[in-house]
Amino acid sequence: MTKKIVLMEDEALLRNLLKRKLEMNGYEILTANNGEEGINILKDGYIPDLILLDIVMPIKDGFEVLANLRDDEKLSSIPVIIISNSGQPVEIEKVKKFGIIDYLVKTDFDPEEVLQKVSNFFGKNQTIVNDKSENISKEEEEEEEIKATTNAKINSKQGTRIILAEDDDFLREICETKLKKEGFVVSAACDGAEALALIEKENPEIILLDVIMPKMDGFEVLKSIKKIPEKASIPVIMLTNLGQTSEIEKGFALGAEDYIIKAHFTVGEIIEKVREILEKKKKGKEK
Repeated sequence: MTKKIVLMEDEALLRNLLKRKLEMNGYEILTANNGEEGINILKDGYIPDLILLDIVMPIKDGFEVLANLRDDEKLSSIPVIIISNSGQPVEIEKVKKFGIIDYLVKTDFDPEEVLQKVSNFFGKNQTIVNDKSENISKEEEEEEEIKATTNAKINSKQGTRIILAEDDDFLREICETKLKKEGFVVSAACDGAEALALIEKENPEIILLDVIMPKMDGFEVLKSIKKIPEKASIPVIMLTNLGQTSEIEKGFALGAEDYIIKAHFTVGEIIEKVREILEKKKKGKEK
């Protein structure tokens, strides 16, 4: 019988990645991007065999979800694996009191580890299936590798350099890995000050800039970029989970080329947006 899992995770990139990988490995998955949505799925009668629960979420966080589960007789026995943002001992100790069966720290795990923990819980001795089908022939694998290498060389020759500023370690690593696989040359920063230093030092074709970062937020970095004559024309895509009209308008007013709400986009769609803006920039130069 197919095991059912409810995944409550507000980061769209991570949520979509885990959903795809879990489904590839034979699990039935329903997802929620906040705690309230997740609780409503359960109260509507979908009772899973396991819950994967993020701690930091909007509307209802993971602690509130755990309290709701504990106080509902029908839901209190559902096993929970926590996805912790920080892994701080105080946070882990707090969730343990709710009787969770296991936990993962976002900055320390990869998707295969999630799959392995899920597999271990269900008592399966299975080989984890990755995105590339095991049935792909060696010739096809070599062909794909040649294509990837060719793309990398083309982009490198064209100087397609990207600066990625994102303070969430897991999301930054996912985006950086995917961009590099697509052939881009990536320099990554985990805070605003580091991002500005990279921008001043390098000559990127485009900048992916998170709004909420330590030391300097994305708006401060954007203001600083626009004050540097030789950098002011570099297109900047703002990345955020905010999405309020006032924030979007502020980004555009400061000179952002575009604005991506992370919860609404996958990594693949972010890359499509990057290519679209680079193409627009190229056509602008040709005129």
